[in-house]
Amino acid sequence: MILGGRDRLGNINKSNFILFLISHGTICLGDSILLVATTLLIFDITKSGLWAGFNIIFTPVMSILLSPFAGSFGEGLNSKNTIAILNIARAFAVMLIVDNKSVWSIYLLLIIYNAIAILINPPMRKLTVTILENKELLLGNSLINGVGGIAYLVGPIAAGILVEKEGAYLLFIISSLLFAISGLTILLVKTNGYKQKRQKHYLDSSIMEGLSYYKKDKAVRKISSIYSFLYFTTSSINIAFYAYVFNTLCITKKEWGYILSIFYGTNIISMLVSIAMRDFIKKNTKLIVYLSMIIMSIPWIVYGNTHNTRMIFPMLIVEGSAFSSCTILLVSYLQQRVMRRYIARVTSIIDIIISFSKIGGIAFSYLILAYFEPSFVFIINSIAIFVFTLYKLLFTKAT
Repeated sequence: MILGGRDRLGNINKSNFILFLISHGTICLGDSILLVATTLLIFDITKSGLWAGFNIIFTPVMSILLSPFAGSFGEGLNSKNTIAILNIARAFAVMLIVDNKSVWSIYLLLIIYNAIAILINPPMRKLTVTILENKELLLGNSLINGVGGIAYLVGPIAAGILVEKEGAYLLFIISSLLFAISGLTILLVKTNGYKQKRQKHYLDSSIMEGLSYYKKDKAVRKISSIYSFLYFTTSSINIAFYAYVFNTLCITKKEWGYILSIFYGTNIISMLVSIAMRDFIKKNTKLIVYLSMIIMSIPWIVYGNTHNTRMIFPMLIVEGSAFSSCTILLVSYLQQRVMRRYIARVTSIIDIIISFSKIGGIAFSYLILAYFEPSFVFIINSIAIFVFTLYKLLFTKAT
């Protein structure tokens, strides 16, 4: 059941969706290159995997601070114009990192970058449901993830090769240009199929309306609890993984590019599976989400019991594919269930919940790593996610 129903959009404008995918793919390519550049630059300055991984915390912190306003911000403005302006602003923010050798200055610029990224999410989600029909959301989100996967497959490998030859600073310039191109491309998308009624948005009442909608929908709250646990564990794992690969395995810059490429490139696998099996997936969503979470935790056990770099790569494929499959299904369900005029605000509320979970997972990992090796973090989170998903499968009703 979908609360409040949804208006039909008519036939999907395929050229519109292709333009959207190009813009999204360009963003992901810029993001993937920037991730390699910032991580390696901070590691070069500090020589610490934990400091290199510390930039992970900026996203959830900025999400908590900005998401309450970002949802209303996304509802009240023209989506594609907002996305274009924010992407160009993001391009300028990245350029400021070039030739910067102070780790604290880099962190400050990453905070600004992440703030812009948080503000861009609600209008991106709103634009997605504007150009896609309700029945096409699973396929559409699978293609969006797949395009992102291709970008994250190519970007880190290219970045890893370039950084060894030219240094990290060239990567910042390339990333900045890609964000600017993405911003200009999104302006070409036409949104004639659905026009939102223009109305005055009062920030406080708009936020409260979104919160009220969230409180009334039990199914959405259940999904947010799954999100919360998923991101607590994965954020905890991420911090331990940075310490593990940089300080325990002592990987090269090129290998770091390969690691990111393999993990994020698995979105392609999830896309192909979601497209080929979408009818089966729609009928068995709950089972697939929980099984994906269990499968995702298996590589964590392997990480905790090996110092062989070659073993990491196949495990990254398993972990990334399972994580991507899980998030595709959760996102598609929310977009189908939530009324369109509330989608940006409700997803912003969920973003805040996820962000607190990420911060909790990061803090938990840093606390454990102060006394134990990364392997301990891997094992604890593997057990926790197995117990959680088993309980949900056996003792909770289907949503």
